[in-house]
Amino acid sequence: MRVDAPSVSDDLFLLEFLLSCGLRQGRSMPKCSAWHGAFVHMFRLLYFVVFSTAILSRSAAQADVALVEMFAKTPSVYVLDGPKALALHSTNIENKEASRNGLTLAWAVIPSRHYLLTVKDVQREGDVGDLFGEIECGGSPIIVNGGFYGYAASTNRRIPMGLVIASGIKVSSIRRWKFGGAVLDGTKKEKVVSVAHLKGIGHLRNALQSMPMLVWNHKNGIRQDGGPAVDRVAVGATRDNDWIVIGAFGTEGLGVTLKEFADLILALPSLGGVSVESALNMDGGPSAHIYVPKMGKHFGEPGHTFLPNVVCFRSQEK
Repeated sequence: MRVDAPSVSDDLFLLEFLLSCGLRQGRSMPKCSAWHGAFVHMFRLLYFVVFSTAILSRSAAQADVALVEMFAKTPSVYVLDGPKALALHSTNIENKEASRNGLTLAWAVIPSRHYLLTVKDVQREGDVGDLFGEIECGGSPIIVNGGFYGYAASTNRRIPMGLVIASGIKVSSIRRWKFGGAVLDGTKKEKVVSVAHLKGIGHLRNALQSMPMLVWNHKNGIRQDGGPAVDRVAVGATRDNDWIVIGAFGTEGLGVTLKEFADLILALPSLGGVSVESALNMDGGPSAHIYVPKMGKHFGEPGHTFLPNVVCFRSQEK
């Protein structure tokens, strides 16, 4: 949700009028003291900060709109399973004059009537291409990197962070993060839940906690821009309650900020995509990766990484 800039000129004028040597409640105020002037100066400074922040946020929003407009409006389509209406879509920026030249946006809608989300525990280190290529995930048409990892204090070994349930096995417990949520296996109505509702969701065979929530109830979950522009991946649900996987990948890993990513997800209909109801951010940067086994196609930077887990999609048809 973007907060529009306040009417600074009117508010500042009123504030200064009440705090300066003017009229208040129909009476003449005494001559301003030194501390009174300092008080006025403090409020002027406060309003300047608020105003500057609002202007920067508005400029960032305008930049995001320009970013969306740079992409080709007709995406490339790769059919992965015709009978199940499963296809991979991608579009990119091809403008050598643009600072984001080469930025690629890729997404796929996975029909929930045919597929269930599954989580695969990996916890391996190596070349990212080799890691994804060696994963056995039940014939999943798309494999996506999962959540974050940290270090165990006792062993200094890398471990998954947040709730991870993989094929009925609880690999990692819920983290008490103040934001974010989890993607669920689809056996219940909810496909994505906020962290506040995660504990009461009941028994699950597959679930993965991550953060932040980029889109929630079809609204932008990132309130202000900032942070690095890196490759990013999200898993979520469309407004038709199907799964969606989406990623943004730049040249040499210089992708998008969280705010830009959320804006691009909400702008998918203008790029030939679908309307997204919710989208949860996965681990970004060198870990951000989408792999399409049928095509042998990788989205994401090659290189060395640690992969704690992945998200797959298992066919419900035996």
